[in-house]
Amino acid sequence: MIVLAGDVALPMLYVFALVFGVGIHVATLALAAFYLTALHSLMVSIAKDEPQMIALYARSLSGHDFYFAHAGIQASPVVPKPSIPSVK
Repeated sequence: MIVLAGDVALPMLYVFALVFGVGIHVATLALAAFYLTALHSLMVSIAKDEPQMIALYARSLSGHDFYFAHAGIQASPVVPKPSIPSVK
């Protein structure tokens, strides 16, 4: 999950969902305060230090979610069967 660290509305949405989704309690208020102060400032500083973060994330989206296992380097690749049969 990538979070736009410089955006202010997104952390406020997370805190709103945390406080009102879980309930108003001392622990949720403390966690919300920690998120808005320490964690958000850490994410902003990381985003400033790594200018290629968005390019790296975009490149990682081109990878597949699942790779078939291979028995060895000499093994033939497994061809998956289609889940929807083709109409002939």
